[in-house]
Amino acid sequence: MQPPVHLADDLPKTKELHRVLGPTLMSCIIPISGSVQDRTVQYGTGTLFRAGDFSFLVTAGHVLRKVKEDKALLRLLDGKNGDEVRSVAIPKLEAYLGDEPADVAVLPLGDEVVAALPNRTFLRLDEVALRASRPGGCWVMGYPAETVVHGEVMIYKPFLIAAPFIDPLSSMANFDPGFNFLLDVKRDELWWPDGTPANMPDRLEGISGCPIWQVVWPDGWHPELVRIVGVQVGYYRTRSAFKATHWGAVAELLSHYQPGLQGILTMHFGRL
Repeated sequence: MQPPVHLADDLPKTKELHRVLGPTLMSCIIPISGSVQDRTVQYGTGTLFRAGDFSFLVTAGHVLRKVKEDKALLRLLDGKNGDEVRSVAIPKLEAYLGDEPADVAVLPLGDEVVAALPNRTFLRLDEVALRASRPGGCWVMGYPAETVVHGEVMIYKPFLIAAPFIDPLSSMANFDPGFNFLLDVKRDELWWPDGTPANMPDRLEGISGCPIWQVVWPDGWHPELVRIVGVQVGYYRTRSAFKATHWGAVAELLSHYQPGLQGILTMHFGRL
């Protein structure tokens, strides 16, 4: 099976983007797990950011609601330090939550939590765009629960996919084009960024909250022009489509709950 012509034609560029952006993707995108009694549950995926002196995690609202519902002790994985796999616990979960159809969340991270994540990268707002825009394609990377290897040490395997935009159907529930957009992830038309066929996990629990990165054609092939444009918040199985929320909904939460950031937000994005 061969990749689509447009992907094959641009394969050298996608490989270069993947090579350059890969380390950043692996360091700023983080699995969100929780300890429930004597077991560890993979709840979702988040992205680390810093604006001014304010550090925070962006994910899907339903991910943190489920953590609260289960009364789980939330844990963020720092990664491997030598032979030790380190994580940091967040005993008090105080997050800013957006309702449907936006369904995004901002989790403030204190200095102690940030200090306990030395192997992670915190992105700045200049690596974000408020909205996805056509034409172009997007990358999605998250940590499905299905691919977690359970053992004495939990091993989290990332899932990274390139996907094009798709138009919504009027019958779709909890979809608002003012907040949301769709990505086509038909199982028989999935490709890794290097142009090889991709296999999607049977179940996608665990990737909710992961970032959507956009490559804008024809001028966006340079890695410095790639931006996070959204947050993955759902999956329409019958349409084989990812539901995402434009990152502007995150900026609105920050503006509302952190008024001290309004100057920084205006500098980067103009008036929200």
